[in-house]
Amino acid sequence: MKILMATDLHLDEHKDNFEYLKEFYKFADEKNPDLILALGDIADSGFQGVDREKYKQLSQGLMTQLANHELAKRSKHKKIELTPYELNSILPIIAEEIYFKKRYPGHIKEACREYLDLLDQAEWNLQNVYHIFNHTVGENKERTLTLPGNHDMDLEQTILKEIDMHKKSKEVKGFKIAGYGNAIMENWDHIAAGCPVELTVPFNEYPKQVSVLDDKVELVSEPRDFLMQEQPNIVLLHNPMHGYLDFSEFKKELVGSFGFLQYAQQGLSELYFSGHIHESSGIQTIKTKNGRFSVVINPGVLGNTKTFDENGQMRPIQGGSFVEVDLDDETKKFQTAKFYKINILSNGEAIIDSISTIIRDNQDNLKELVTNQLAINIQYTQLKNKIIL
Repeated sequence: MKILMATDLHLDEHKDNFEYLKEFYKFADEKNPDLILALGDIADSGFQGVDREKYKQLSQGLMTQLANHELAKRSKHKKIELTPYELNSILPIIAEEIYFKKRYPGHIKEACREYLDLLDQAEWNLQNVYHIFNHTVGENKERTLTLPGNHDMDLEQTILKEIDMHKKSKEVKGFKIAGYGNAIMENWDHIAAGCPVELTVPFNEYPKQVSVLDDKVELVSEPRDFLMQEQPNIVLLHNPMHGYLDFSEFKKELVGSFGFLQYAQQGLSELYFSGHIHESSGIQTIKTKNGRFSVVINPGVLGNTKTFDENGQMRPIQGGSFVEVDLDDETKKFQTAKFYKINILSNGEAIIDSISTIIRDNQDNLKELVTNQLAINIQYTQLKNKIIL
């Protein structure tokens, strides 16, 4: 099976980003792959023309206090258990209820209405991007699968619903494929990078104390449990797994999901696609507990975007990167990966260059042809904060 995969499209005000998408699908028409993947951050931001600071003030301040007050009252009659993510996502429901309650003063109701209006504006912006994406993809939509990234709203509520793979699985040419979208929310920050958290799908993974008698914690991980249930040949992610193509230059640490790692260590899946960490493109193998080898790939960003440098300053990252992958139809094993770069010239002409080709030999080694740009070799380090692997 031949797969073309891109991630982090960041479609928005960057004209070049739409051009990269068009060229990516032109390349697909030439190569005629069995499957095309666009794994997360399809949109760059829903906050274009939206008063982001006002939204932040309302959502983190006034609205959060009101939500906690309302939930506290309800918990007197019924125990309410919400994950950290669900606590944030319930805010619009609480705001609408408050708006229609007589006992709240007018200025609080007005704040609720303003907050909900800002959410509506952000959603409209995102929906517009998905319509443009859908138009650009055209007939290729039949062989395209996607996922929401942390810049995206829940794609089930958009025109891309039928190709959304978040918490879903399907079979293509005898390969079982399953996906889990979005990314870990930093410190449960209520405002996501490009999309209000209330509009995103939950990434339900967090540590939970095992016992009051010690300080050990276990990992609650819906993504891990979902994959254990499905056990696909190919895993589609936006957020990478811990220790594999997840090194943040800004934080100088590995920031991937431990749940994905715990699943990958079982050796139940052959290939993992991920993105999200813009500066950590590349390809790696995982030696699993059963002695098998799995392959992890982050092709780099398709759209021009930015990342933090070691000084905490934003710096640009040139887009146009994607990967072509071949798997053996009988053995279901990874065979080759070819990394490409789209360069758009000043006259508008696009040139696609092959950067490197990586093959898997009979000993499960990845044989090089990897350039310095892609030669990212991050070794797995033991978990430091007492989560039980």
